[in-house]
Amino acid sequence: MRLIHTLITVSLLGLVTAAHAEPASHEGRMHRPMHHGMHAMKGDAGPFAGLSRIKGELKLSAAQDAKWAEAEAATKAARESLKQQREQMRSLMAAEKQQEILDLAKLDREMDAMRDQARAAHDVVRGKWLAAYESLTLEQKRTVSAHIKNKMARMEALRTKFKERAEQRQKHQRTQS
Repeated sequence: MRLIHTLITVSLLGLVTAAHAEPASHEGRMHRPMHHGMHAMKGDAGPFAGLSRIKGELKLSAAQDAKWAEAEAATKAARESLKQQREQMRSLMAAEKQQEILDLAKLDREMDAMRDQARAAHDVVRGKWLAAYESLTLEQKRTVSAHIKNKMARMEALRTKFKERAEQRQKHQRTQS
């Protein structure tokens, strides 16, 4: 059982190392080819991503705008915190690579701590966006809901398209075998 845990940790370290090897040209954001426009969206991931695009349509009151600004500030702070955590992990990984024997338990603890910090930041950001959403009028919520539903439909279409491409590649590979 301990061996499995160690193998999983080593695998995760490989993924983290590969993810952190990303060039700085993406401003610290990981580029995922399957999610072409995702990294350009503002706001929290999930249903709140990209809401800044429709902010003008909502015609927010001063109180609503204040809640919106709090949510955006929390999002920006969380993003900066994640950038710092990634840099800390890079430094830790570089230091560990210099050691003759890796301290996998130390790396595992650090990764758990960073994951817990990220989760706490995510919860704060989500709470701010939910507070901003709850401050909206019924008509404003309809506008936001339509935007989110439209985004969900686009994402589902992309998933279908990627699934079809994967099936075509598999079919093509089988015919070549």
